[in-house]
Amino acid sequence: MALLLYTNESFKPSIINTDLVPQCGGFLIHPRHVITAAHCVWTTPHNGWKTTLKSVRLGAHRPQYLDVEVKEALVHDKYRATRRYENDISLLRLKDKVSYSFNIQPICVPKQNINLMNSKLEIAGWGIMSNGSTSTGLLWNTVEQIPQSTCFAKSPYDFVQKTQICALGKNGIEPCDGDSGGPLMVTQGNEGRVYAAGIVSYGKQKCGQVGEPTYFTNTAMFYKWITDKIREMEKKMRGSRRANLFHKLCIFSL
Repeated sequence: MALLLYTNESFKPSIINTDLVPQCGGFLIHPRHVITAAHCVWTTPHNGWKTTLKSVRLGAHRPQYLDVEVKEALVHDKYRATRRYENDISLLRLKDKVSYSFNIQPICVPKQNINLMNSKLEIAGWGIMSNGSTSTGLLWNTVEQIPQSTCFAKSPYDFVQKTQICALGKNGIEPCDGDSGGPLMVTQGNEGRVYAAGIVSYGKQKCGQVGEPTYFTNTAMFYKWITDKIREMEKKMRGSRRANLFHKLCIFSL
């Protein structure tokens, strides 16, 4: 898991705040790249302040975390900040390459859709809790996928069947503000490999409403976009040499 940290800047030059504030989650897929939601990257003015993505905290659920500056953020060119958050995915390139360790591990990106029905799906994040405060520790929960047709019938104007996944938690325990960009995780295969089947995108304005689903960007539908963009950025860094990413990128066929 990755915690995204932002500068909180005032439009008044006389007011300076150097503290970094968390607002979204993400997940590491490569020593230099993190996936998050597109809407987590855009600068958001609010009450005379604006937040700008600055760095990523890896291994934030453990005491030995690592903060790495974000060098570049690529938002999907067809992202639409509408009520449906279409193509809500962004790829972050880190300034420094990180080494995998016990605390810092990548999550795999699926090459094709995973059958999630009747699978144990997990979500995690540092978002707003039921009492309205932000969690200081990483919280986990399980959710269940809702059939695409059911979710579309429930929210025909809010749900894009081809590129989104719809899931529901028990007793209204679902992602909330601050959890966006985190992974929808599923464990597959005999080796117990963890895949990021989705990216937390959006839900109802009021969190925790029983029976109201959360919507996730379907990661597999953006597999080619992810690998193409990483290849482009790696090639730009290496010059004319071919970018060899697949021994570093956690991508597997199922």
